[in-house]
Order: sequence, then C-alpha cells, then structure tokens
Amino acid sequence: MIPLNGVIACCIPNAQHWSLQVKLNIGEFRYEQSGLLDKTHLRWLTRKTLIELFHSTGFDGVEIRPRIFNEPARDKFLAILKGIAEEAGVNSDEAINDALPMQYIVLAKPKL
Repeated sequence: MIPLNGVIACCIPNAQHWSLQVKLNIGEFRYEQSGLLDKTHLRWLTRKTLIELFHSTGFDGVEIRPRIFNEPARDKFLAILKGIAEEAGVNSDEAINDALPMQYIVLAKPKL
C-alpha cells in the first residue's frame, strides 16, 4: 500500500445552521440556485456528523474552521433554538454554537 501524504481541504455547508432549522420548521426546505440550499448540495452534515464521516473513512487530524457571517435576523431565532435544545436535554450552548456557522472549512489528513 502506498502511503498518502496529502491533505483534503473542503468547504461543507452546515445542515444545523439556524436558518435551515427555521426553514424546516415552516416547511420551506426547497433547493435554490445558491446558498445553503444550493441544488448541488447532495449530502447534509452537521459539525458532529462531519467529524464522524471523516473518522469513519480513514482520516484523522481533522481540523474544522467555522465560517460565521453577520446575520442580524439570527438573534431572535437563536433564543428559540436554545429553548428547543434545553427541552431536548442537550447542551444548549453547544447547539447554539453549532447553529451559527454557515459552512465549515475542513482540513483532514489520512491515517498513516
């Protein structure tokens, strides 16, 4: 087997972004020409499932950098999402932090 010395670099849309959660709750999950619901996005991942995917396919040293943009409308929805997370019995601060990034930049090295 030939060892791989490269790195995968990719940009993954965040399926847990607050705006997608809002759209799902009002039944407006429709593909668009661009953005998070870009019609070319065939697989949906959250930060947690992104890490699981890379680890399960032979990568380690997975580095994730969130891309967070200034979105003034988000604050009113984040409070609601925090309440949902609390009612679900999960860490609400983590849930809110994971709802902020629109995308994740991922750098992953194959296991040697």
